Amino acid sequence: PISSATAIGGTTAANPGHTIQSPTTFEYNDSEEPKGKVVIQTPDGRRCEHKVNPNRHTVNDLRYLAAQDVPGLLTHRIDLVVRDMPPRKLTDFSQTLAEAKCVNSVIMIRP
Repeated sequence: PISSATAIGGTTAANPGHTIQSPTTFEYNDSEEPKGKVVIQTPDGRRCEHKVNPNRHTVNDLRYLAAQDVPGLLTHRIDLVVRDMPPRKLTDFSQTLAEAKCVNSVIMIRP
């Protein structure tokens, strides 16, 4: 899983309506930069923790991280669901994680 290292580049054109773009960088250059975490829960129950910047990273970045956590998922349509009460599906991929209110949350992958 990717944590605070550099992002993996590239995009996929398979399933063009559901393309997952490469994320913004996951490097932290400034100790004052806001930090948070998300835990991505894979369909098989594994939990993968990632460090994020709530104001820079987007829901689309989360989709890319989820695809990296589950081999073969990059070319499939996936839904990300925040484990809130009630559970909440993330639908606006351009929102920052702060705007989507999903920092320090568990995000479930629903293929």
